[in-house]
Amino acid sequence: MGSSPGSLSNDSANESGAWAAPGGIVYGADGQVIRQMIATVALFGGDCVLLDFATGPFNVTKTATADSVRRYGIVVGAAVTAAGVQAAAAGAPVWIAIEGVALAMAGAAIAQFDNIANGAVVAGRVKTAAAAGGHAQLGIAVEAAAGAGSAFRVFLDKA
Repeated sequence: MGSSPGSLSNDSANESGAWAAPGGIVYGADGQVIRQMIATVALFGGDCVLLDFATGPFNVTKTATADSVRRYGIVVGAAVTAAGVQAAAAGAPVWIAIEGVALAMAGAAIAQFDNIANGAVVAGRVKTAAAAGGHAQLGIAVEAAAGAGSAFRVFLDKA
């Protein structure tokens, strides 16, 4: 699990679509900054992930520890399983949006424009962030989330 992300080859800013840079970084077509990392647990599209330096410098995990300063981003890409689900098994590459708009999974109802952070009830879900401070904010809710398990857009900025 300690391997580094693969190198990407599209380094031409003159081509349409995503632009790739060395070190597994991609600039998405909608302006997202996306980084290839290694999953240390099974991850799904929309999961909120945290850095997992205990197992390697390019590893991410999910946990039910609220407002963690190790917050990193939202899973936006992984292999599609035989069941048609986007998921990364432990040890597999996974694409993480670290800046810009991404689709996240709510742990509870979240109001539009609320600051968000990783939640404490279900691993991988986000919640309204605690009071300012602690550098645990992941981003801002672009739209409201109706309740637990609902997908909604967030703007990742890690303020």
